[in-house]
Amino acid sequence: MLVAVSLALLIAALVLLAHRALKTHLLRTYTGILDLPALGTTRKGKDGKKNGTAVVCGGSIAGLLAARVLSSHFTRVLIIEPDACTFTSPYGFNSGDEKRDPDPYPDEKTPTTYGTRSVTDARTGTTYNVLKHDRSRVWQYPAMHVFQVLLTRVLRRLFPGFDAHAQAAGIRLAPGDFILHLGGSRLHLPSQSPILQDPNNYIMFSSRRVFETLLRRLVTGVEFVQGTATAFNLGEGGMVESVEYRDTVGLTQRVGCALVADCTGNTQLGLKLLTRSLNLSHSPITILREEYDPRMCYASVEVCVGDEFEAALASLDLRDPTTGDPLNTKAQGWFYTLIPDPAVDYRTLLLGRRDGGGGACFFLRGCWGGADLVLFLCLLSCVWCSAFGLRFSFRAAFTWLGPTHRAVLRFARRTRCAFYVLPVALPDRCSPSPSLVARFYWSLSPSRPARPDLAFFSSSLSRLTARSRLPVLIPRPVVFGFGGWDSAVPLTFADGVSYARFTNAPDWVFDILNLLQEEVDRQKERGEVGEVVFVAKCTSCSRVRYESSDAQVPGNFVALGDACMRLNPRLGEGCTKAALCALTLDGVLRRTTLTPKVDIGKTYFKLLGKRCQGLWDASRWMDYGRATSVPVKGETLEEGATFRRFSRVLYRVVAKDEGAATEVWKNMMFLSPPGDVMRPSILVRVFWEAVFGADE
Repeated sequence: MLVAVSLALLIAALVLLAHRALKTHLLRTYTGILDLPALGTTRKGKDGKKNGTAVVCGGSIAGLLAARVLSSHFTRVLIIEPDACTFTSPYGFNSGDEKRDPDPYPDEKTPTTYGTRSVTDARTGTTYNVLKHDRSRVWQYPAMHVFQVLLTRVLRRLFPGFDAHAQAAGIRLAPGDFILHLGGSRLHLPSQSPILQDPNNYIMFSSRRVFETLLRRLVTGVEFVQGTATAFNLGEGGMVESVEYRDTVGLTQRVGCALVADCTGNTQLGLKLLTRSLNLSHSPITILREEYDPRMCYASVEVCVGDEFEAALASLDLRDPTTGDPLNTKAQGWFYTLIPDPAVDYRTLLLGRRDGGGGACFFLRGCWGGADLVLFLCLLSCVWCSAFGLRFSFRAAFTWLGPTHRAVLRFARRTRCAFYVLPVALPDRCSPSPSLVARFYWSLSPSRPARPDLAFFSSSLSRLTARSRLPVLIPRPVVFGFGGWDSAVPLTFADGVSYARFTNAPDWVFDILNLLQEEVDRQKERGEVGEVVFVAKCTSCSRVRYESSDAQVPGNFVALGDACMRLNPRLGEGCTKAALCALTLDGVLRRTTLTPKVDIGKTYFKLLGKRCQGLWDASRWMDYGRATSVPVKGETLEEGATFRRFSRVLYRVVAKDEGAATEVWKNMMFLSPPGDVMRPSILVRVFWEAVFGADE
């Protein structure tokens, strides 16, 4: 008896150890979770930083993340970026040299005051407003972005105090509850679920323009040069010995490199330069590049809302679709997401709040002086920054404050104030007194104590509160997105609502949309813009299989983000995929001794291929569910049919089972390997639902 019990305990212990080892193996192979603890730390000891230059081609989100990671491993990191606007402060650049960058706001623009322009659609004749900006190389720059938990965790590791920086930039950090409906079925994950409320699982709600600007501001210790990479020069052993680039005056420059990272996005410039270099060296390249066309069209409309909208929204008595509990509408980051079953419908819907556009929005109650309002905002921002222990260079632009704004900017640059004052939109009638503003700024200059003058703060605040006309914080803008496969996309808010009525969205979604329509109408009556539209088409999704041709790819070449795989943007996985690439690169570098001939690229691409294969398959197979998609050459739209049938039943299961819904959510947040959705307990539920469930 004793022997039998001991044997049973031994078997149980071995099974437990085997399960734990398998789980660790799957996490290490198919996710980057186990690479997170070391991320952001500098290599130390005899295998410390390599004395060499890491060259990053492209300075957008993938390039910035790659540069920050490489700065932990190489003594010098150089970003080659062709877009001139990224070398100005409104886009996050800070050279630290006033002679090189004398005016932090060329043309007195801030990241939140781009302005709008009218566009007339040639097909329909519809006129709509779009955001004006100079970042023409990034087509999604004006758009609201969707992020996942892994990206937040990566940013927190790379940039200490990231949450405070994000909040100061106006980025909302909140539970990753998208009120997600898969094929019309609500993901059975209550808003108050512990996994959603865990701060470690918070996600960002932000537009691309605010996030990229913040990221560029946070990346320090790297060099930037404006130019376009034109050639990779191969040396001994087929390694990239140097990178040539064309500078701003058209001259070719050359920089030696220990490693080169292609972060040029959908241009995939690294593939083109490698092909040219390898062909010149008589080693024809056979890298496999897969490409298909999902024919995806979509648009989003941004509407800034005020007190009237918030009061009306609260009166709707919105409740959690899963539990029936009341929703905190002001704290709720997102209202509704519909991801359709491609065999049933092509329309995707999104409705939620985005960031504050890089600053808090205020409006005036009553009619008191603009000087008082600006002073209050300065005081408020100072205390906010002090609470987080932050010290920013002053970069506020009062472009709409009348004839005094130039004097204010000159004073701010001269005193080099230590705190960042959030840019705000004020009524045109406000005209602050430069002397009053200057007095407060001077008390914060680095030549004086960094702490604010508390006596001055107290007396000023008392004087303001005595008037009972304090400004009120306007909630962040609301974004309404819509579109789908081979879809004729509406170009106005009203047309977007009509488009949504063809879906199975619940009535309360249209109640919110009606409130937003009223807000748009009120703003247009006041002569304001009302709504800002972003329109996009995705006609190419591609993957470069560098891992299948490792013998021909230089050992010191890597590619990150869209430069190695571009997904359909309908699930918003692009930025988190770039973070996964950076995390994978960091892990590979930490497990590698950096010698001149070490093959980093081979190890990196093989591991990245395993981690990204599920993303590529799921996105491609789901797109193949629409007859309008054009498949990869050599494939048919029947590819992935079993996956789509399984997903269709799984959608019904996750609407009923919180355990299955949790695993699906973790998978969508890049927190678990794809196989976790196929665990036995979920497969049993899917089988039961397929056999005995009602096919809705």
